[in-house]
Amino acid sequence: NMEVILLDDLNRKTISMKDRQQLELGMISDRFPRKLHIVSGPQELVHGKISELLAAIPEQFVLHQNYPNPFNPSTTLRFGLPEPSKIEFRIINILGQEVATIYSGWKDMVFHEFRWSGQNDMGQPVSNGVYFAILSNGRDMQVRKMLLVK
Repeated sequence: NMEVILLDDLNRKTISMKDRQQLELGMISDRFPRKLHIVSGPQELVHGKISELLAAIPEQFVLHQNYPNPFNPSTTLRFGLPEPSKIEFRIINILGQEVATIYSGWKDMVFHEFRWSGQNDMGQPVSNGVYFAILSNGRDMQVRKMLLVK
């Protein structure tokens, strides 16, 4: 009744290792290491743990609505990357002017969370109003509307 499962995070693939001696996984990114999980034990516990591990890997590129919204003085911004990606995460005002860069660079595949304290890139508080969080990975873009109320 024992189970041995290998989970490849990159493609969300599970492979039963019970009767395998060797496995070829293909190319590995030179920017991010391949993440593998080997879970073994009683069948129901293994399948529960595999489900838990898969839930931590986003199925799609997504920017969740900030919370709280409206906010004062800060808000939490959460997004998920289904694969390692170079992202641009910015805040713009209602006029389309960039106010702050939350993050620019590579991030691994997982759910990420940032806090924005209602300040511009120079550390100055921004005024009341509507702002937009924009997340881009070079192929896709997600936008969420936020309201800062002081």
